[in-house]
Amino acid sequence: MPPSETTQQDQLFGSIKIGGNAVLSAPETFTHEQAPAFAEALEVLCSQKQTSVVLDCKKTAFMDSVALEHIIDAHNQLRALGGVFKIVSLNSVCRDILVVTRLVNVLNVYSDVPDALRSRT
Repeated sequence: MPPSETTQQDQLFGSIKIGGNAVLSAPETFTHEQAPAFAEALEVLCSQKQTSVVLDCKKTAFMDSVALEHIIDAHNQLRALGGVFKIVSLNSVCRDILVVTRLVNVLNVYSDVPDALRSRT
């Protein structure tokens, strides 16, 4: 991977810390192409003992099945560590994908970041 592409991939899932939570910002498209960057960002957070992660999808227009697999993996990985994974600010297309796959019943889905941060789950 050329250096400029690596730098671009590293910035796909920017992270900020709010209290004890890490908030990852998802890119406009979250597909198999961006999934490795998501997995890497999550790995870095877990290595730093950060087990409360919020994925902010306000910019995300679409996610594919590979992205869903990585989201489920993140949910399971953080749960196994005693933490929590939350997903927020889904547009109607992405929310419909979670509804149709019934993942909306498995994942911690919130309307926005403040709502997710207030939640105890």
